Amino acid sequence: MRIIVPLLIIVLFSCKNSEKSTSGSPSIEKVAISQLGETYERKDNGDLALCYSAENDIGKWKNVVVINMKNGELIYGPQKLNGDVDWHSKDRLIIKEYPEVIKDKTSTSTFTYYYDLITKKKVSVTK
Repeated sequence: MRIIVPLLIIVLFSCKNSEKSTSGSPSIEKVAISQLGETYERKDNGDLALCYSAENDIGKWKNVVVINMKNGELIYGPQKLNGDVDWHSKDRLIIKEYPEVIKDKTSTSTFTYYYDLITKKKVSVTK
């Protein structure tokens, strides 16, 4: 009995210490709020989270970030976009930017490209 109690205490404290060591990276929510503010939308894709400001009106700029969920690292952004962004594949974003308003006329055409999160470059461009 004397041996069991100290072993139990050691096991409990060792579990608590290992829990603290894994939570050392900042949470996705903290990183997203610091970059985008309190109101944002999130789309997860494997270990990555695409987060952007919640304004969905055409003509309003969005702030966009991609965060690694394992370590809280910013992979992309913060980037200001006048358009829509979504996942195209595991490591690529599809970005559709809207043209600016010119002389009270708006165009419905978009400028679409893919952004590779590994190479940090635009992959292909279409009009």
